[in-house]
Amino acid sequence: MTSERSRRERWLITATAMTAVAIFTAGCSTGPQANASDSASASGTASRSAAPSATSTPSPTPTTEDDWRGSRHAQPRAYAWLNDHTPIDTYTILVVRGTSLTQVVELLGGVDRALPEQTPAQADQYFMDHLNPQTYTGPHIVQVARRGHAVVVYAPDNGISSKAVDDLSRQGLATSFYTDVNLDTYVDVSIHGRTVRSFDAGFRPPKRGALPQERGLPWGKRHQNIWATAWAYGERLTGTHLSEDWFNSPHQTFIAAGKALYF
Repeated sequence: MTSERSRRERWLITATAMTAVAIFTAGCSTGPQANASDSASASGTASRSAAPSATSTPSPTPTTEDDWRGSRHAQPRAYAWLNDHTPIDTYTILVVRGTSLTQVVELLGGVDRALPEQTPAQADQYFMDHLNPQTYTGPHIVQVARRGHAVVVYAPDNGISSKAVDDLSRQGLATSFYTDVNLDTYVDVSIHGRTVRSFDAGFRPPKRGALPQERGLPWGKRHQNIWATAWAYGERLTGTHLSEDWFNSPHQTFIAAGKALYF
């Protein structure tokens, strides 16, 4: 009886996850849906100093060169510019659907210190410049930006806790990819506050609980570009393409308070 109930619960979790992902990916062809609260201040009770402005400026009409609209069939070649040291060897990148930019900042713990807009390379350099050589710890630096119908979070040299990823998905969907210098390359998918998928992108994912978006990607194959595969998987799930030019442009940057980020 217990075994039968357990199987039923696992089936319900998988079915719910597949349905929720299908709803989000079905909206890939729709236009930007910026949450009105993005125009509010990103500071709040969790912030210890003024937050970066979270005013959402309507996105210009996308061009064929830099269209945020992702493909349900994205392949690693769309992210061929990525590798084990590009953009850097240790980082976390999240794409969040259903949550405003202001809410994302709050769920990351709020703002400890606001910094000027920076490129990802500049944010990494800031981390290195403030790295403590004795304890080998650095600032919890993070960048946030709206990209079409999603909010993108990039944390150079830092991880983001599973709880934070789940919290970011409470109103929708969040995909996370973490990689480090030891070639740990983990993908997590959370829907409505619950992790529904978690595996190492360098290997073939477990069959149990597999999502349709995993099909047709070269998981675990020889010469696989792990990083490009993981980003393509994220695009399939969120309907959001992250171009090299857009990613490398300046974004809102701050030092996060709280415990959402870790190093």
